Amino acid sequence: MNVDDVPRGKKVVGGTNFLISIKERDQQNWKGSIQWLDTGRIVNFRSTLEMMNLIDEAISIQSGEGETSRSWTMENIMRKV
Repeated sequence: MNVDDVPRGKKVVGGTNFLISIKERDQQNWKGSIQWLDTGRIVNFRSTLEMMNLIDEAISIQSGEGETSRSWTMENIMRKV
């Protein structure tokens, strides 16, 4: 997709890559950790919705929109690879 093909008000986001490790499945919900491969940051998540929010936030951060709820900030990071 070319930048000129993007509708007005939309942003082109580069590839954002994650490694998701599911540690437990409880009542149709996933618990585990997600690693943002572009930065090496790893954060635990307690639900599938929280994992999706982390992915959404990473895309927002990468496209310059900033942080949302549970975040990739330093207090939430398990470790940086």
